[in-house]
Amino acid sequence: MIKYPTREVIIELNRKMTLKHGGHCSFHDDNLLNLNSFEFLLDAPRSEYFGEEMYPDIFQKAAVYCYFIIKDHVFHDGNKRTGISVTIWLLEENNYRAQPSLTKDVLIELAISIANNKLEIPDIVDTLKQHFKQV
Repeated sequence: MIKYPTREVIIELNRKMTLKHGGHCSFHDDNLLNLNSFEFLLDAPRSEYFGEEMYPDIFQKAAVYCYFIIKDHVFHDGNKRTGISVTIWLLEENNYRAQPSLTKDVLIELAISIANNKLEIPDIVDTLKQHFKQV
């Protein structure tokens, strides 16, 4: 069974990213800029279409979190860092570990490429599969 991040986990990861790296943060509203997008995000990785999972594997689910946090500007600030952090959290909580090939530069390029419309979910899946292995 897959362990998914809760609302609280995602908000806490955003809080940690914003406090650590700076940026605009509004804690009275959990730093949420787009509540509708956030609510969508909570269910998106589990979505079904005619009884079939839209994102059946762990890498697809991780990519969905990453993509929609970054693209939908869920938070006031820290969306790229939070998208990457939630992705890593999901994979690690489900027994996948980053390989030495996953460098800070790879993560920065991934986040910026998503933000600049250069990557879609299948591209993110490919990147994650290159850099994470099941333990």
